Amino acid sequence: MKQRTFHHLTYTLLNTSLAFSMLLLGSCSPAEIADVQAAEQAALNALSANKSLAEQFVKDVKRNVDKDDPQYESIQATYERARDEYNQYLSRLQATIKSGRSDHTSADSIEHLNHANTEFVSSAARGLDPSANNNRRLDYEKAIVIPSLPPSARKLSRDARGLLADKIITDARWQPWSQLQ
Repeated sequence: MKQRTFHHLTYTLLNTSLAFSMLLLGSCSPAEIADVQAAEQAALNALSANKSLAEQFVKDVKRNVDKDDPQYESIQATYERARDEYNQYLSRLQATIKSGRSDHTSADSIEHLNHANTEFVSSAARGLDPSANNNRRLDYEKAIVIPSLPPSARKLSRDARGLLADKIITDARWQPWSQLQ
């Protein structure tokens, strides 16, 4: 309960800071402020959900797949690759937000990230249920969502951008396999 209250207070502080920052700049209307807050909250929620989904798969695999099973090691390896790709993406996103630049993440980079995530989710699902239909790749591709932040986020003050960027890293960075129980 304490952590939920902390996250709620952090989101409230972030949203208040974003709104105040935009009002000070005078470059955003109240409707734009509401749109930016909603888009940023949706992006934060999607990134947090991605982390929760990946971590739940890891926990399920650790509980249900024998460590001596060759699939266990394979699933772990796909998780580590997906985690590295995802965390690199988050680091690029954090730097982009903090600098106020446009996001120049290439389509190839996003495709590579999606591929690594899909491989992990697919591998974990097959490890947990070997009878699962292996033709569900499209479903797995949709499991991890890569949201985009609105271009108006660049209008935020440096402090507000810093808060947003740090919140993304805090809430969304995937943990190493060994730290998940």
